Amino acid sequence: MTSETSDMTMEDLSFLRQVLRDLTHEIAAPLTPLFGHLDLLELRTQEQLTPMQMRCIHAMRRSLRRLSAINDRMLELARLERGHIPCEPTAIAPQAVVAEVVRRFSKAGLTRGVDLVAELEPGDGLRIHADWNLLVIALGHLVDNALRYEPEQGRVEIRVTPRDSRCGIAVTDHGPGVPARELTRIARPFYRVTDQEGYTETAGLGLTIVELIARRLGGELELELVKPEHEELPGFTAWLLVPIEA
Repeated sequence: MTSETSDMTMEDLSFLRQVLRDLTHEIAAPLTPLFGHLDLLELRTQEQLTPMQMRCIHAMRRSLRRLSAINDRMLELARLERGHIPCEPTAIAPQAVVAEVVRRFSKAGLTRGVDLVAELEPGDGLRIHADWNLLVIALGHLVDNALRYEPEQGRVEIRVTPRDSRCGIAVTDHGPGVPARELTRIARPFYRVTDQEGYTETAGLGLTIVELIARRLGGELELELVKPEHEELPGFTAWLLVPIEA
């Protein structure tokens, strides 16, 4: 890569970040009144609407919820990049963080017909050096992704495994995964997977947020397919690697 190409990349990245910051505020402003007007319309005209009109209202509500979720993630990413979410690493038991994430997402799993299972070993006093809040946010995004793409009546597993000087927290689903050639690219902001639609429903920002948090914690994000040879359901594992407390 030439210096000119590198400079252009940095300029493009800076421009994208500015656009991201502007968009989060511009999109957030009309969302609340839109939800309010839609509620009012449905409340006052429900008995007068045809089934087709009701379906249209429900479709609009789903689209607004999706837009709101995307904007929330863009705002979260902007706050992380600006350092507005504190990072104060302390000694933490990874099993405790996993237990908290399971508590928060078990109901969502049941709603989607998926079991959320934590496969935890005692750990013999294992402690990681991380910020509790950031770690919960990162694992939450990984679990949310996994629950979304795990087939109904399936199970999503979370496991904790020491790896040299780091601790790996893995989240695994058994869904459609992504093409192997795109594993190194799907954490890019707004990246669109070419062969699958499943991993694009929330604008491709979840893994971007996780990777940013991993770097802030002195770790990294690793992605792999569970069964690369399986064409329809290769499965997907995301490893969040963080330092072990010295």
